[in-house]
Amino acid sequence: MEPEYRQCDACVRMGYGYTYRLHVCNACIALFRRFHRAGVSIETCETGGNCPLDTRCRYCRYQRCLRVVHQIAMSLRDVRDYNFASFIDRF
Repeated sequence: MEPEYRQCDACVRMGYGYTYRLHVCNACIALFRRFHRAGVSIETCETGGNCPLDTRCRYCRYQRCLRVVHQIAMSLRDVRDYNFASFIDRF
């Protein structure tokens, strides 16, 4: 079965990435890991967090990644003691 080529759930790039039921491009996966796991600080957004999807604002892309990851985490709430923090640490 070949991977599906489609738009990333967090940005407008097209790609083959599929991680934890999410269609996420490699750039967004790398961005999320860099900021979340490594604890690298994120510069603030010049537009106050209202950038269009097609910009290179890392702050806004990271926020979209968090929203996408949170949506899938909430869909996995079948487990009674589900821990969101442990889910995003596995991302």
